[in-house]
Amino acid sequence: SLSSSGLITGTPIFPGPISFLAQVIDEASAFDNQSITFTVNASLNITTTSLPEWTVGRPYSQSLLVTGGTGIITWSDLNGNLTGSGLALSSLGVLSGTPAVSGPLSFIARVDDQVGGNFEKSLQVQLNPAVDIVATSLLASIEGRIEIGPLVASLRKTLGTVVEVLSRAR
Repeated sequence: SLSSSGLITGTPIFPGPISFLAQVIDEASAFDNQSITFTVNASLNITTTSLPEWTVGRPYSQSLLVTGGTGIITWSDLNGNLTGSGLALSSLGVLSGTPAVSGPLSFIARVDDQVGGNFEKSLQVQLNPAVDIVATSLLASIEGRIEIGPLVASLRKTLGTVVEVLSRAR
């Protein structure tokens, strides 16, 4: 609504353009009309619904998504739950780092816009433990390379001694 002092107040229900004709009348009954148009932006909404699983010790980077808001949007980890995990949420909405602990990692992502709007959403990423390949003995001599997904192990062994992983995933 528009008050007699010229103040526009209220809570918009829908985003989009708003136009109206404002009229001012002075004590001498002189008047002027002015067409006023402005846009109500959609409220903030974090649209990321899930995060991909990942493996401890492997670099991770995932952009979170948001719609709505006005002006510059900034992201934060609301309660600091990512601290110590090896992951961090940048002010641009990128969750990145090298995870240091396995298990489910939950945090609350928060977005703030330039005019005081904000939105919070709980998200979780499953961090799987790194895989180690260990063989304790072999019956014959072997030398070679084993590739299992992202893991690479170089093996060199002669009869009767322990085989160890000489290199890890790259």
